[in-house]
Amino acid sequence: MSPTTRKISQNFVPFIPIVPIPGGGGHDDGRPWKRAERQAAALFGGRRFPANTGDAVDFETATVVGQVKHVRHLSLAGLEALAVEAERIGALRTLPKAGVVIVKRRAGRGRSTTRIVVMTDAAWRRLHRDPFGTAPQDIGAP
Repeated sequence: MSPTTRKISQNFVPFIPIVPIPGGGGHDDGRPWKRAERQAAALFGGRRFPANTGDAVDFETATVVGQVKHVRHLSLAGLEALAVEAERIGALRTLPKAGVVIVKRRAGRGRSTTRIVVMTDAAWRRLHRDPFGTAPQDIGAP
């Protein structure tokens, strides 16, 4: 064997293609709405609930319940209704939590958009209570 052949054979690394297993639980399954839910849950330090759990929220942490929307269009009135519903769900928990809505706009393939976090002022106060349960001062706004 020549020295060149020996050197090539010693450094040879075989190419092994990685093929996703159907239903294998991989995180990148190509569904943008699932990816948006995982990223929103990670933003708050929580985990995404599977779609078949029947719960009205997509993720939950120790202080927050969240609903994620990955949409092309969402009216301001629709966004307000979602925020009010998230607040209601959070308030019903054994330990009340802030309800948030995370919206990721779908702009089309290859066009990135940012997430926006929406919550009511009551949810904001619940999220920012001090350790003694006192909420920030209300500014008197309606």
